[in-house]
Amino acid sequence: GLQCSGLPSEATVLLNAWRALGEGLVAIASGLVGDVQSPLEEIQKALQKGHESGKAQLGQLEQYEALCTSALEESAQRKDKVSGDLAEKVKEREKKGKHRNVLLKLIQQTHKKA
Repeated sequence: GLQCSGLPSEATVLLNAWRALGEGLVAIASGLVGDVQSPLEEIQKALQKGHESGKAQLGQLEQYEALCTSALEESAQRKDKVSGDLAEKVKEREKKGKHRNVLLKLIQQTHKKA
């Protein structure tokens, strides 16, 4: 124990009690650190795995998004090309139709004159 010369025995007893209490609190704290630290480390590992898994999944989704965006752009280009081709065909058909109508009118007029 602690030997304090010149202190009254009550003070020595009180000092020894405080020392014992301090040692007990240190023992409790070190036990609690082990009891709390291990579960916290396990939680941290689980969260890290979840984060890594989510990150990998995000990478896959971003690749899929890029693929879909590319396919959408290609589809829009094909649609524009087909729409343009169709518009040209319609104009050509309308031109032919007008020429045919003009020819029919000329033929009709020549028959009437004859």
